Amino acid sequence: LLQIYMRQLYLTNNLYHYYQSNSSIMRGNDTEKVHKRLVDVLEHFDNYKENIKSLDIKEETKENIMIYATNALLVRVNELDKENKKFFVEELKRRKIYKYIKARNARQLVKKMMLFFKY
Repeated sequence: LLQIYMRQLYLTNNLYHYYQSNSSIMRGNDTEKVHKRLVDVLEHFDNYKENIKSLDIKEETKENIMIYATNALLVRVNELDKENKKFFVEELKRRKIYKYIKARNARQLVKKMMLFFKY
């Protein structure tokens, strides 16, 4: 949804221009750049969390968006080196990430419980 919106924004208003330089945090996998990417991802998650409140959509849709955003964060954990993993897990705990998984079935309940104890 966001990608479609951004593509539309770019095509209709030319408000979004992407430029990737050699020093971009998106290039390379050294620890410092990975750390900067994680900080960036967490900032976007926080902004997402705040901005979704003002959308005129059903509460269930808002929950689904936050579940998706939460899962997008959780997928990153296993790809990280030890130092960045420790930082990222601490940040997930600080944000109480388990709150954004809704237990609508047994599988989601188990996932939420695991997140509660892990993050």
